Amino acid sequence: MTDTPRPLDATASLSALEKVRRPLSPSRAKDYLQCPKLFWYKTIEGRRTLPTLATTRGNLAHTALEHLFDHDPIDRTETVATSYVEPAWRVMTHPLVERASVEPGSPEARIRDAQRRWIDLVEPESSTVATLERSAAEYRALAPEGSADETELVATAATAVANYFAIATPAKVEPIGREMHVEATIDDVPLHGFIDRLDRHVAPDGTETISIIDYKTGKPPRERYVEDAFFAMWIYALVLTEQLGTRPDKLRLLYLSTTRREEAVIVRDVTDAKLKTTQTKVSRLYADILQSAEHDVWETKKQRLCDWCDFQAECPAWTAS
Repeated sequence: MTDTPRPLDATASLSALEKVRRPLSPSRAKDYLQCPKLFWYKTIEGRRTLPTLATTRGNLAHTALEHLFDHDPIDRTETVATSYVEPAWRVMTHPLVERASVEPGSPEARIRDAQRRWIDLVEPESSTVATLERSAAEYRALAPEGSADETELVATAATAVANYFAIATPAKVEPIGREMHVEATIDDVPLHGFIDRLDRHVAPDGTETISIIDYKTGKPPRERYVEDAFFAMWIYALVLTEQLGTRPDKLRLLYLSTTRREEAVIVRDVTDAKLKTTQTKVSRLYADILQSAEHDVWETKKQRLCDWCDFQAECPAWTAS
């Protein structure tokens, strides 16, 4: 899924309690489960993390697969899908351009239309411009123009997109939502998220099933971590059920790092019992978050994942004598 940069000062004036009472996303919920102090840095302090090659590759692949379904089923080919990868990178690194500089109807134009990345659509010197330019600079620093890193980034993203065709048949897919925002308040817990794709499938006997699809560009998880990989998906299912009044039938994780379908596609059936369990877990988690905010106490959890944390150098768990 692609990330939309937020204005630099979007929540700067809000109190900690006001910030945690804003809709909670699965990624922020997972931050708190991993380490409440990490949640504090990212949600309360509003600190950003720099993009990595892995997250950027994921964004490129998500954008390409999102726009693949702009096309009629017969045109949903590997060539069409991969043709969006390099233009997606251009939009990320040059977010605002004149319309005359891009061929109408081209992959780049389609992406810019969808993301409103035209210079005439934003106010000069606005916070939106500043945010987009800052993000673009970070991407260019990550993989400078003409560098080997840039070549490899675009190539590996294209490979991930191409792998999708080994594990799925997009011409037979009927998406009813792409990059679909869902939001609902459940047991006084405000939740929201973006679903990569929502599919409808009608069997020959007329039976209809709804599936939530999530693309992953990393490696498939080891068996012991599979359920952790579904954390966000269960929250999406819970919110979608509340928002639309319809319970989805399947959750599908698609791992684009492999062409072996038995490894790449992991499916879970959605049941009322599992949704109830998810609801209970989320309610308890949110209560813990509120308590942390009320008392301004954010526990640190020193662990192996700290080695990948952007805030390790200033975290009290690592700086305390």
